[in-house]
Amino acid sequence: MTGAWAEASSGTHSTESPFTTPEEFELELLELGLSGKTFGPRDYARALERRLGIRIVLEVMNDTQHPEFLSRLALSGRLAETHYLPERRAAIVLLPSSLPPLVLALAALHELSHLAAGDHLIGREEDGGERLARRPPLELEAAREEEADQRAIHALLAGTLGPASPYAQRIYDAR
Repeated sequence: MTGAWAEASSGTHSTESPFTTPEEFELELLELGLSGKTFGPRDYARALERRLGIRIVLEVMNDTQHPEFLSRLALSGRLAETHYLPERRAAIVLLPSSLPPLVLALAALHELSHLAAGDHLIGREEDGGERLARRPPLELEAAREEEADQRAIHALLAGTLGPASPYAQRIYDAR
């Protein structure tokens, strides 16, 4: 094995990029039971729930009934938002209903990626917070957003390709 695939498999990380590689992401999917399978945001959320030990709710908000929600998103420059409730061990992902299906899926996967990376645990004093990522959350918010974008794209592609994903094929061919 060479390059990033060897690094992901060995547990070491390249100093070139602090972001999760497709190979590392596929190993996370393997841990979640999703590697080589077709899945969508709700499937990914259920698998993360089991792994992180938190309840994850994907809530599609009707824009016409909640115009303040859409305004808040527009002002913040985001497509969706996540609220983590540590006392309830729950995360609520709020998504606008007006997004086209592909953008809605990417927005949901982006928010779920923050949970997988452990971004919801930043600044929390309590112990026992779980994350799927093999390294601590990135320090800079811009870096966390960029990584969540990359994770969302990896998830969309892996979930769409399922067993045809070249990264899943590498995992199963290596055995």
